[in-house]
Amino acid sequence: MKGFFAALGFLTIIPAGVNAGDSESLRKSFRWFPAVGLLIGVGLASAYYALNLALPPAPVAALIVVLMSAVSGGLHIDGLADTADGLLSGAPRERVIEIMKDSRSGAMAIFAVASVLIVKTTAITSLTAEWATTAILLAPLAGRIAIYNAMLCVPYVSGSGGLGHAFGAGGRRDKVASATILLAAGFIGAGISGILWAVSLYALWAIFSAWLVKRIGGMTGDNYGALCEITETASLLFFAGVCR
Repeated sequence: MKGFFAALGFLTIIPAGVNAGDSESLRKSFRWFPAVGLLIGVGLASAYYALNLALPPAPVAALIVVLMSAVSGGLHIDGLADTADGLLSGAPRERVIEIMKDSRSGAMAIFAVASVLIVKTTAITSLTAEWATTAILLAPLAGRIAIYNAMLCVPYVSGSGGLGHAFGAGGRRDKVASATILLAAGFIGAGISGILWAVSLYALWAIFSAWLVKRIGGMTGDNYGALCEITETASLLFFAGVCR
């Protein structure tokens, strides 16, 4: 279970009692990303139910979106900001990676973060309470499976010091497992629409990954965070469009 606690500590602000420098635990942890995503989803869905007892739908949706980003300590929203600044800069590959490593946020970062937060909030607000609960439960799971798949399928390009090098490499079984988990979760949560949800997300991941490979040769840690945020947003949008 050390891998699970390492994944929990890495993906959330929960103190899991595993040192971030424990490379052996980190190598095992990425296979637990879906489980942590599901745990986050359960926590957020429970918070949504509780908040609905006291507040109207709009502020509840806004608070859930804040919690969705806060649970990772803002790690993924920061990755989205850095990715937007770098990839939308029009700079050559080396400069793009340089920009993404810069902690300062430019106009593209602010635009991307604001867009994601607004779209997530309005998507949840547009859903009935029942469908919103399902969508909130599944979005974090999808986001962490997206990172898991990226680690399996896309080259890591952040240099020798990047955190992504600490994680282990998977094989065909891991790819099958991630697809099975996503499809099963979608079907349990939304039936046939859930299968379409899973397939749509895989298509999104393929497009985003292909763009990054073409642009910079693979993914950095910031891109993993961006992928998680984009996936959560697309997941919520899917439910807003199909399951109202």
